[in-house]
Amino acid sequence: MRIKFTALALVASLAAFKADAQLNRVNKRIEYNGKRQNGLKYPLWQRIGIGYGTHFLFNRADFTYRTVNQQVYSTSAALKSSPSMVGSLDIYLPVSHYSDRSCFAIGIGVNYIASTLTHDTISLSNTSLQRDLKAAIIGVPISLELKTGGDAAQSKAYGTMFTIGAGIQPMYIQSEGFESEGSKSIDQDAKILSFIKAEAGFRAGLAFKLRAMAYIGSLTLIDKQETIIKEGTTETILGYRRTTSTGPLGYTLQLIVMPGALGWRK
Repeated sequence: MRIKFTALALVASLAAFKADAQLNRVNKRIEYNGKRQNGLKYPLWQRIGIGYGTHFLFNRADFTYRTVNQQVYSTSAALKSSPSMVGSLDIYLPVSHYSDRSCFAIGIGVNYIASTLTHDTISLSNTSLQRDLKAAIIGVPISLELKTGGDAAQSKAYGTMFTIGAGIQPMYIQSEGFESEGSKSIDQDAKILSFIKAEAGFRAGLAFKLRAMAYIGSLTLIDKQETIIKEGTTETILGYRRTTSTGPLGYTLQLIVMPGALGWRK
């Protein structure tokens, strides 16, 4: 009796597998259940993206100079990041597939921005200043994304791919512009900013995507206080200068490469 039931179960299983295979062939349908691919788990490495690009920042720096006689002078100048670079490593986790080639996903990763903040020469009470300040930002972007195409299905059947998303990025900022005298003497800060992102790409063995990311919100990149000493002396104080800059972080443009696309399904 047990042998009959076992044989019946095997026949039913084979029939189900055969019917499923025929359905796939007829409809050319790509199934994705988030767990298995031909009996194997979907490899996590197939969803890894490695990026490199440029960071763009256009802001304003404010300068205040106070003499020992309590006279105050102020001015401002355009601040930009030049040169700069950004590198990233990220992965996405499919949450819900609403079609064969589209899904909602959670993106998470880490990126690193290195910039030189520069401005034109400014003059304050017979003193001139032009200084480049180094800044480095390490962030952990977390986003909700709508994906369509090859990377959404992890399939070579689709040659193009598109993504739009939005999220938040906790970040750690280290900048020469934070070095201050007096009660505020720090060289780093932490912040959380929102961002929006868009990607478009294609597969040619590997998958290549162009990613644009814009940050929303303001943060402080410079808050520098200095004591100005008369040239040729060591103790003659002329005044006190403060440089500040608060504003948007700007945006990044990166080329993303997905090596795992080599292992996507045919």
